[in-house]
Amino acid sequence: LYNLIQPGDRVKTKTYRKVISEGSTGSTKSKKVMTVPTLRITEVNFEPAEGLLRLSGQNTEPDKTMKIGQYHTFTIEAKNTLSIFKDEWDTIHFDVLNTASDVA
Repeated sequence: LYNLIQPGDRVKTKTYRKVISEGSTGSTKSKKVMTVPTLRITEVNFEPAEGLLRLSGQNTEPDKTMKIGQYHTFTIEAKNTLSIFKDEWDTIHFDVLNTASDVA
């Protein structure tokens, strides 16, 4: 995925966000809420020691926990499912996918 996802691509996957709510007395509570935003990627970082891919970007779709334009970072592990949207897929992208999915 590190060699496939580039800045400008959009990625959609499940993630958790900390949501802070304020009660009628002014007290605040925070809780983690599962959400499935779509980010326009601005930064791609691979951490080989941890086996993690971090994808940072801005939200592109309205969501109950994120406004359009808000920044977020996905932490992708091998078990994660995600969708990748590119304005244009070229032969290099397909070669990367074919190589990665070849079980031989």
